[in-house]
Amino acid sequence: QKGTTYMNKISLVDTAYLLLRERMVLGELMPGTLLSENELAEEYQMSRTPVRHAIARLESEGYVTSLKNRGVLVKEVSSKEFLDLIEQIQSMLFYCFEIMKDPKREIRLNLESIAAHVEDQ
Repeated sequence: QKGTTYMNKISLVDTAYLLLRERMVLGELMPGTLLSENELAEEYQMSRTPVRHAIARLESEGYVTSLKNRGVLVKEVSSKEFLDLIEQIQSMLFYCFEIMKDPKREIRLNLESIAAHVEDQ
């Protein structure tokens, strides 16, 4: 019985986290937006505890900042953070291309499958 309750709490935390992060990534929650744990809990039809834990996770990842007695602020991405991210993505792409050039690796791409996957997004 205890295990089931614990798993449900993890599931609610993950649900709140994914819903909030998705709304931020899609631009539904813009930088500068002030969020309320109570309102989010009501909107997601769950208690404040999983919402609070989801917010703590988002804060540790840099998406939001908690403001004492005021709520939670959706953070802006600085130009430096944006450029750092672009640089990391570019480095990973170059690394992948270098690996793909190695004839010993036998990496085969199914372009039709990739195109179908991209269209599904």
